[in-house]
Amino acid sequence: METAKVSKEKNNQKGEKMKLKLDPLFKTFFLVFFLLFFTVNYAAAVCSHVPLVEALAAMDNNTEVALSTVTVGEWGDPDYYYEFTPKNVTPTGALIFYPGGNVDVRAYAPLLRDIAAAGYLVALIQAPDCFSGSLKHRSEDIINAHPEIDTWSIGGHSFGGSVASGYIKNGGGTFSNADKINGLVLWDTVPAGSMLSYGIKAISIYRTNDTETPVSPNLDPAIPNMPADTVWVGVEGGSHEYFGWYGDNETDYDYVCCPGERPLATISREEAQEIIVDNTISFLASLMQDTIYGTISEKLQGVTVRIVKVDCGAAAIEPETTVTNSEGYYSFANLESGRYIVFGDFSVYNFIPNLRVRDIPQGIISSCDFTAKNIRIIYTDAGVLDNQIIEQAQIMTTHIEDTGIEVRATEVNWLEFGGSYAGINVSENWVQPYFTFTSEDMSAYTNAPSEINGIIMTKMKSKDGIEDKFGIELEGTQGICADVQEEIYASTFALLSSSERKRYEAEGKSLSFIPDDRPGNTPDSNPVLQSAGWLPVDPATNITSVGDDYFYEPLGLYVAFDNPLAGDDERYKGVYYCKLLSHQAILSWFLSKSFEADPVLITESAIECMDPRARTETTYGSCLFWFSQGNHFYCSDYIGYDFTPESAVLKCASRSEEAVYSSDTCSTRDANGDIEAYIIAANKPASPTDPTIISYTGHGALCDVHCMEGNEFLWNLYEPNVGEADCGNFPIFYP
Repeated sequence: METAKVSKEKNNQKGEKMKLKLDPLFKTFFLVFFLLFFTVNYAAAVCSHVPLVEALAAMDNNTEVALSTVTVGEWGDPDYYYEFTPKNVTPTGALIFYPGGNVDVRAYAPLLRDIAAAGYLVALIQAPDCFSGSLKHRSEDIINAHPEIDTWSIGGHSFGGSVASGYIKNGGGTFSNADKINGLVLWDTVPAGSMLSYGIKAISIYRTNDTETPVSPNLDPAIPNMPADTVWVGVEGGSHEYFGWYGDNETDYDYVCCPGERPLATISREEAQEIIVDNTISFLASLMQDTIYGTISEKLQGVTVRIVKVDCGAAAIEPETTVTNSEGYYSFANLESGRYIVFGDFSVYNFIPNLRVRDIPQGIISSCDFTAKNIRIIYTDAGVLDNQIIEQAQIMTTHIEDTGIEVRATEVNWLEFGGSYAGINVSENWVQPYFTFTSEDMSAYTNAPSEINGIIMTKMKSKDGIEDKFGIELEGTQGICADVQEEIYASTFALLSSSERKRYEAEGKSLSFIPDDRPGNTPDSNPVLQSAGWLPVDPATNITSVGDDYFYEPLGLYVAFDNPLAGDDERYKGVYYCKLLSHQAILSWFLSKSFEADPVLITESAIECMDPRARTETTYGSCLFWFSQGNHFYCSDYIGYDFTPESAVLKCASRSEEAVYSSDTCSTRDANGDIEAYIIAANKPASPTDPTIISYTGHGALCDVHCMEGNEFLWNLYEPNVGEADCGNFPIFYP
């Protein structure tokens, strides 16, 4: 059984048996290594390869892990070892770690502390005189000291990993605890002989930047003698030294053991170690037969965590639930065999730029070939960013970060959004953009929630609108929707693990954005001046592609504050509207959709309209109002089932002070003369430049807004010669 891994070489090894032989040259390597380091350092108190500054800094307690120095008097010099212990969970799994030859074990502290944070006790043994050969006896005492641990692994880096394998082999039956070892962890090394007959699981993580490396699983004659189901993980572009933090001094970041003999690394040490740590944790978790535990984040205390069992492909079983403790840890134990999905269920918390929630390690539950996996946490993380981005968008597009103006970004439902207008209050020093979400069905994807945010629609105040109302001059130019979309893309990409990023960059179809800064502000090109024309445009129609390159143009809508065509109502000018791909939608692209042959980033809306006069749904009254941008009187029937009499009254009142609500339908109000009287009394001009007074001319057309939805409006126009534009691209019906 295998955990998720990065290596491409594994594809070439599937189904093959490992040959049981060790390169004779590598045997020579062991002999030379023994003579060189054991002879030179026998009397030395300090290893020649010392920890770098970062490693020494990790030799300390933090919020997740406690560090202790354990003294064992009979050991001699040194008579101690280090233990990293998770603070908020009682570990039942442990890793004993041996350092590389002549390397101070503290050089591995940053990696091993992260492993401990995932819920494991980790013992770091400092080798006597910096040579790992005698460490096997010390492992006996560590295992005896921890009877609470039921799943042991042993391993190490370079020569240390090879010596660790010797403890499992237990030549001569010296070690009484050798049969308690469940897993072997090798970091850039090979075992000391065949490991086939010991009933263990193994992982080999190795560098791939060196074609001469003896540890790659597909290079002969240096094929290690590992179990057939060994997990192989290639750190592409990594180096031998990147498995720790060591050099000839504390700042010797350029240390290479064999200058000129091996190519230099092509990735950073941090990138290499993320692969090493993530895959080691995943492997250790796979050994835990009946327990899944981990940490979400110290930011998420008291969070409900659910675990759902899918019994080897059968229907989901009622979930179990637990709550994270003060540091964000959760645990599920005594699980039956099967496939498990773990996810968090938590509310939004304060925005943290570039938020990164830890990947949750999950175990492989015995007897079924499925890995327990987290499918919700990263999507929930993206959802947190979705709820925070409009506050940031208002700031970044108008450059108000240094003004002290408060941004009150407010989420509303679709019904409220249709009649909302970005607010501004100078006396209280705030602006209020509104936003809402459309949903995207993800039920066809097993690695995602059944439904996610698809599009974020927002109505913001523009830079010139803020400048005019506050009497200030802001730096820069008006930002556009594509600027915000790029920020969403970047912050979503930051959520991915190193392996997920690499897979997308290597195999996924690209996604980029077309600027929405085309000139506008005319009745023909600016949707706001065509009544509600911006609202019904389907974002899916703004997605195009050329080969494997996909493009999205976020539908931007800008009405300048001094635009004479915007009329006198300040709600309709000095605004910037956007339709943005959500973080969750882009995440679905990174993780799933971009790998499909013909991907659908956002599903097109499927609207089937019928003549509203043929429908029998209940109407919750109607609203008479003058809409200056549409240059028309409208009577709007509230027919959607999401309406209530109370919400219909509020909806009408939000239109304007002159709007008049009635529990009657528009047709009834027209028949009894109410509409004619209202229009004549209103005395409105046909346009700001035409003083002609519009009088009642009868029912001209009907606009079906949000067709067949629960928040539908039917806008009746009372003027002859009504055209498609007067319905703002909504379906139009003529009497």
